Amino acid sequence: MSDRIGRIRLSFAVGWMILAFGFSTPDGRTRAAEPPALNPFGSAPSEREDAVPGYIEMSDGTVHPGQIYLTRDKRLEIFDGTLQRQREVPLRAVKQVECKVQKEWMEKEWKFKELASDEKMYTGRTYPAREYLHVITLHDDRTITGPLSAVVYVQPVVDSPAPLVPAASAERYLLNQRNKGEIGDDSKSLVYVKWIKLGEEALAEGRRKAAQQQPEDTERPGVARPPVPQLVPPEPNPAEGTDDVDKTEQIAASKLRLAKVLAAGGKVDIAKQRYLEIIRFHPDTKAAAEARRLLEER
Repeated sequence: MSDRIGRIRLSFAVGWMILAFGFSTPDGRTRAAEPPALNPFGSAPSEREDAVPGYIEMSDGTVHPGQIYLTRDKRLEIFDGTLQRQREVPLRAVKQVECKVQKEWMEKEWKFKELASDEKMYTGRTYPAREYLHVITLHDDRTITGPLSAVVYVQPVVDSPAPLVPAASAERYLLNQRNKGEIGDDSKSLVYVKWIKLGEEALAEGRRKAAQQQPEDTERPGVARPPVPQLVPPEPNPAEGTDDVDKTEQIAASKLRLAKVLAAGGKVDIAKQRYLEIIRFHPDTKAAAEARRLLEER
C-alpha cells in the first residue's frame, strides 16, 4: 500500500515538473512552456516590435530618422481613388509615402455679428489652409493615391556601438487630408509631413541628411538636449550688407516655424524655449516680435 502511494506521489511530482519546465514530444524533444503573462502595471518596453526603420522629411526640409510605427494594431487607411473604396495598408508593406499639396488658399475669418444671430461678418483677418493628396508606394512599386489621415510616431535613434539605440521619447506627426494655420500666418508657416521613407537604406539616408543640417534644425521635439551655453549675441556690424540681414530674418523665421509646430504638437514647454532663444539671439527680427507676442498670449 505504501509503495502504491509513493508511486502516485512520484507521478504527480513528475507531472508538475513537466508543466513547469516544458512538454515532451513523442520524439523525445522538449517544447518550451508558454511565455509569462504580461504585467499591465509594469514598465512599458522602450522599443516597438512593429516599428520599421526609416525617416520623415518635413516640408521645411527638416529630417527625422528613427524607428517608425503607427498606433498599435492600426494600419494606413486611404481611400483608393482608382478602385473607389477604402483600403487598409500595413506599414511593413509600404516603401514610401509622399504628400502632395492639392489645393492651397488663404481662408477668411468670419464671426457672428451679434449673439444669437445667423448673420456673419468678415473680421479682416486670414489664415492659411491646405488640402493634401497622398501617394503610398508599396515594396512591389504599386501605388495607391488618395486622401489619408493617420498618426505616425518616430522613435529617434542615437549613434552608439549598438546598431540602433532608442532615444528618450517618440515624436508624433500627423498626416492630414486638410489642415489650417494660425490667424495672420502665411502659407510657408504651415509645415506638413512631405515624405515618409521606410527601410534600412532609407534610415541610413535619413541619418546622412540629418547630419548635414544645422544644429537648430536637427533638434528633435521631446528629446532631452544639453543646456544652452550663456553666450552673448554679437553686436551688429553696420558694414554688413542687407543680404546678412535677410539671412538673419530667414533663420529666425525658420526657428519660429519649428517652434509653432512643437506648440501645435503639444510640446508647449519646448516651444517656449525656442521662442526665448529667438528673442535672445535674433532680437531685432520680425520672428522675435511674434515670439514675444506668442509668449504673452500664453
